[in-house]
Amino acid sequence: MPLTYDNVVSILAEITGMDEDEITPQTTLLDVEMDSLLLAEFDVILAERHGVDLAAGLDLTPETTIADFVHAVAEQSSGAEAAPSVMGAL
Repeated sequence: MPLTYDNVVSILAEITGMDEDEITPQTTLLDVEMDSLLLAEFDVILAERHGVDLAAGLDLTPETTIADFVHAVAEQSSGAEAAPSVMGAL
């Protein structure tokens, strides 16, 4: 399943207990009470469902918006998917 904004919001709603409609692109990680434990849970779910590992770390602050968070996760997702094809070309 491709990683989309809706997928990320769905996972965030699942782990925070918030309604998906409450999470907008302008919502911050502070608004969803994202802490290191929730981020670790998010990472596990993301790895299971989308094969994306955030272990490399993200540059996040409590003021990071969901739109910025999705963008950062998508960048890591593309990097993770690109690595095998680059290796195969060598």
